[in-house]
Amino acid sequence: MTKENNGRRLAPEGSFREQFPMFVMISPFIIFFLIFTVIPIVSSIFLSFTSYDMISSPIFVGLDNYRRLITNDATFMVTVKNTFVFAVVAGPLGFLLSFILAWLVNEFTPNVRAVLSFMFYAPSLVGNAYFIWQVAFSGDSYGYINSLLLSLGIITEPIVWLKNATYLMPIIIVVQLWQSMGVSFLANISGLQT
Repeated sequence: MTKENNGRRLAPEGSFREQFPMFVMISPFIIFFLIFTVIPIVSSIFLSFTSYDMISSPIFVGLDNYRRLITNDATFMVTVKNTFVFAVVAGPLGFLLSFILAWLVNEFTPNVRAVLSFMFYAPSLVGNAYFIWQVAFSGDSYGYINSLLLSLGIITEPIVWLKNATYLMPIIIVVQLWQSMGVSFLANISGLQT
C-alpha cells in the first residue's frame, strides 16, 4: 500500500526508505551484539568439533571431544548436576521471592515504598558482593554467621563454610538470590504499579 501526498506517490508503508532511520539507530547494538555475542558463540561451537591448542591450526575431530567429555570426565557430570540443581532452585525461588516482596512493598505508602524499593534494589548495585559474603561466611568465630550461631549455642566451634562441599551449593544459591533479587523485584513492583 502506498501513501499519497498532494497527488504525489510516496514510498510504500514499511519500505526500507521509510524505516532506514530505525535501522541506523539500532545498528550500533546489532554490530556489538554480533561482535561480542554471535561470533564468539558460533566460533566456540566450531572449535568444539576440533582439536585446538591456540598455537597450531584447528584439526577437525568430529564428536570425539563430546564423547570423551561424557564418558571419561567425571567432573563434567557433577557440573551438569550442580548446574541443574542451581537453575531449578535459584530461578523459580528468586522469581517467587521477588514477586512476594514486590507485592508486600506495593501495599505501603509511596514514601515508604520508595525507601524499601531502594533497599531491595541496592544489592544488585553492589559490585564487590564477594567481600560482603566472605565476611558473613568466614570460617573463624568472627564471621557473622559463625558468631551468631556460637552466641546462640547452636554450634560449639566455627564452621568453615566456604571449604565444605556440603554448604557450598546452598551458599551460592543464597548469594545469587541476594544479588538477582533487586532487578526482579524492580520489574515486579513496576508491573504491580501499572
